[in-house]
This record gives sequence, structure tokens and C-alpha cells, in this order.
Amino acid sequence: MPAKRSKKQNSESKNRPGSKGIRIFAALMAAACILLSVPSLAFADSQADPVLIAAESAPGIVLEGSWDEDHTIKLKGRGILEASGDGVARIRANTAASTDGIIRLSGNGALLVRDIEGDLDKNITGYGGKVELNNDLWLYYGFNGEAELQGSGFTAALIGKDIELYAKGKGTVFLAGKGTYEVYRDEEDEL
Repeated sequence: MPAKRSKKQNSESKNRPGSKGIRIFAALMAAACILLSVPSLAFADSQADPVLIAAESAPGIVLEGSWDEDHTIKLKGRGILEASGDGVARIRANTAASTDGIIRLSGNGALLVRDIEGDLDKNITGYGGKVELNNDLWLYYGFNGEAELQGSGFTAALIGKDIELYAKGKGTVFLAGKGTYEVYRDEEDEL
């Protein structure tokens, strides 16, 4: 007859340090693999020039597009971007001052945020776990929520489903998976 376990032994086995560590490690590896693979994908007709023309030279013009399993989109320039879909949305903000741009992301999956310039203001709400990988890099796994980010230099990537992205300012965006986007500039915006 097997020996009975005490309540203390049962609660200790449920909270083993290794089980949470393994889940975090698996989430980190999945996020790293996806993030590292995006730049190596072939970009469909590099969208950098049309974005710059629409966003900087012609206020009021809207560029619309989509991406799917066969095409990864790279957008670079200044303006306003709205995108939605499933897959990966990775953005690199690069503005002159920390208040020049803003990014709002929402969805379900894994969110990776890195503060490059040291002035990131982040407001992240929702469900899931958080791991601070170092002083300037955070992983939100099992993420189901919203993030609002503002700073002069940072990267953010959301990997998952039901991604909604709003970005205003200057930077570079990679979109992979399946979805749609719009790029524009309002006439009153002084970007």
C-alpha cells in the first residue's frame, strides 16, 4: 500500500519551481524563433517608398493593403498605421522625442517589449504572465490584453491571434501571417 502524502507535500509538488520555469522557457523559445525568423522572410514588394510618399508628402491619402501566408509586409516611414490580423506584428519606434509617437497593441498570444533608448512609458493590462528578461526586455506570455507604449526608441512584437495595432510616429513595422493594414496622415498632424 503506497504511503499517504501530507498536505504540505501535495502543495509543494503543485508549485514545483521547474514546472513554471519550463512554461516560461517554452514561451521564450517560441517567441524568439518567430521573432528571429521574420527578418529573413522575403518582403513582398518592399512597401517603404509608397508609405513615405503617402505619410509625408500627401496628407489625406490612405494606403491600404493586406498580408497573408505567402507575403510578409515591411512598412517604413512616418505617419499613422492601423493593422489587424493573426500572426506577427513587430514594430520598431524611432522618434526624436519620447512624446512624438505612440503604439497601441491588443490581442491574444505573446508580447515582447524592449526599451532601446531607456525612456519607454508602458501601460500593459490584461491576463497572462510576465517575465522581465533584463532591465529593458519583458515577455508577456499567455497575453490577452492591451498595451500602450510611448518612447523615442523601442521594439514591440505581438505574436498570436486577433491582433489590433495602432501606431503614430516614425518607425518600421513587419507584418506576417494574415491581415490588413492602412497607412495615412491627417492634415492637422504635425509628425
